[in-house]
Amino acid sequence: WIPGATNLIKDSLDSTSATEWTIGATKRLGNKGMVRLDYVDRKFNDFYVPQRDMTTGTVPTPNGTFDKSYTINTDDLLERTYKAIQLQASYRLLDWLNLGGNYTYGKTQGNLDGETSASGPVSSGIMAYPENLRPSWYAPKGYLSNDQRHKARLWTVVDVLNTKHN
Repeated sequence: WIPGATNLIKDSLDSTSATEWTIGATKRLGNKGMVRLDYVDRKFNDFYVPQRDMTTGTVPTPNGTFDKSYTINTDDLLERTYKAIQLQASYRLLDWLNLGGNYTYGKTQGNLDGETSASGPVSSGIMAYPENLRPSWYAPKGYLSNDQRHKARLWTVVDVLNTKHN
C-alpha cells in the first residue's frame, strides 16, 4: 500500500457524518433544581471504503506492481447506529452547594466501529476483493466494540468564594 500510487480518491470523498435527532423534556424542581430526560437516535453515514477488485487494475511502482484501490464513500454494506436514553438532574442543596449527575443507557450497533480514539474515522476492508468474501461473515451486524451500555456521572459544586450580586 503506497499512498498516492496504490490507493487513490477517484472522484471526491465526503467526510464521515452522523444524522441525529433528539427529543427531551425538562422538569423544574421548585426553584432549586431540575431533571431532564432525552432520547437520542444517531445514524452514521458516508463510511470510508477502499474499493479493490478485478475492475480497479494494477499500478507499477519502484517496489513492484500492486493492486490499485479507490477510496470511496458507501452506506450500502456498512451500518452504525447509536440509541440512548439520558437522564440528568441537578439540585442546589444549600446556597453554596450544588449536586448533580447524569445517567445514560445506550446501545451502539452495526457492523463497523468506524473510528478509533487515536485516529478518528477509519476505513473498512469490506470492498477489498469482494469476490473472496461475504459481508455476512466479514462484517456481521451486532453490538460494536465501542458499545457502552451504562454510564453514570455524579458531581458536586462548592462555591468557595460566595459573592453576592444585588
